[in-house]
Amino acid sequence: MRSRLVPVATALAVATSTALMMAPTSTAAPAAGGDSSAKLTNTNFAFTATGYGTLVEGGMVPADSGTTGFSTIACTNQAGKTRDNYIAEVNVPGLGTISGVRTDVQTRQRKNKVFSLAKHSVADVSILDTPLGSLSITGVSATSRVTYTKSGPDKGFKTATNTSVLGIKLQPAGGLPAQTVPLPTPDQPITIPGLATISLGKSIEKKNRQGATAYANALFIHVIPTDTTVKVARSAAKLERGAVSGIFNGNSSPVRADVIGDLIRVGRAVNSIMPCTGTDGELKKKSAASVNLADQVVVDGAYSQQRANQVKGRASGTEESGVAKISLGGDALVIEGLQAKVNVVRKGSKVTKNGFTKFVGITAGGQAQELDQLPETIEIPGVGLVKLEFNLKRKTAWGMKVVALRITLLEAGGDDVDSVVNIGEAKLRIQPLGS
Repeated sequence: MRSRLVPVATALAVATSTALMMAPTSTAAPAAGGDSSAKLTNTNFAFTATGYGTLVEGGMVPADSGTTGFSTIACTNQAGKTRDNYIAEVNVPGLGTISGVRTDVQTRQRKNKVFSLAKHSVADVSILDTPLGSLSITGVSATSRVTYTKSGPDKGFKTATNTSVLGIKLQPAGGLPAQTVPLPTPDQPITIPGLATISLGKSIEKKNRQGATAYANALFIHVIPTDTTVKVARSAAKLERGAVSGIFNGNSSPVRADVIGDLIRVGRAVNSIMPCTGTDGELKKKSAASVNLADQVVVDGAYSQQRANQVKGRASGTEESGVAKISLGGDALVIEGLQAKVNVVRKGSKVTKNGFTKFVGITAGGQAQELDQLPETIEIPGVGLVKLEFNLKRKTAWGMKVVALRITLLEAGGDDVDSVVNIGEAKLRIQPLGS
């Protein structure tokens, strides 16, 4: 991993007010960007390349901002794909304004070499104006690259990452001259009291006989007034061998929550993501003793697991997740033994799929309940009005998705959705080579 920093001279320590509490979200339409391809070539490798400008997480922001300037090529065996994205300017909640967000992701084959490449750059990050001024970070970039060379001195998988930051400046209020802030070093973040702590991001490079991965984040910014973390300029590239019958795409998670009350998005807990070429027949499992969602929904014994394999002419896989027990409102409503599972098999162009869900039992107020006796909505003390939906299934062209239980927390009156929680979620598809 190589990191380049342009040195600057003058130190700075300032205090600022909490005027940075929130920026309005107003994303400009992309000035350019799209998909283009050279000659597409099918290979025995699975390519993945992604990048984005910023990602805002946590703190007092009511929901994460998603990603800006996002572009991705996910799980394909085709070399010759190119995607890019450009955004002139966007306001990011909890941060300020970012400008010149550019992403370029590629899959390529040249002679005896294939590679996956992701490049991302941000021209300027401007933390909001405060009574003492504003902060600007310029020239932020991150590049990740994975290659496989069939023969010669560079034979095998190689990884490379690179990050750079041009400069950091404070523009004081009142028309005073701008001041240059020292750049952080790998072991020394820069803190501007009351405003932000700026740290260099991390780069990770991993490889084995079957594949390689490279990730690079240029900067982490902790915005102090909002207790928000912002990742700036992230790139990721991955290359896996073994795509001989299909490309896998799936995941399993025992808990997925969108929004719980005023809390930030929880996302997936104990999530297992299927590798593009499968697991080589190995069962991979994750688990957690408990998952607590704002004391409204408490899950015990959560797990997810997956297995997939492919040989010439046949690819098969399974995704599964479940929980031992889920409790709403303490023990006002308890559901035990939830499970969701999807199986998919591809033989040439034919795809067979099936999925099932199950649960062991339901108790309300300590009394056993039959599923067909439950009302459409239930009022649970400490939680509110709840809608329960069991055994949700959806087939796709190449696979299937199932959800064992969907819990919808409704606003007073039952008309508006406050939160949605999926318990026991599994999905898998096996797409054909050349897609």
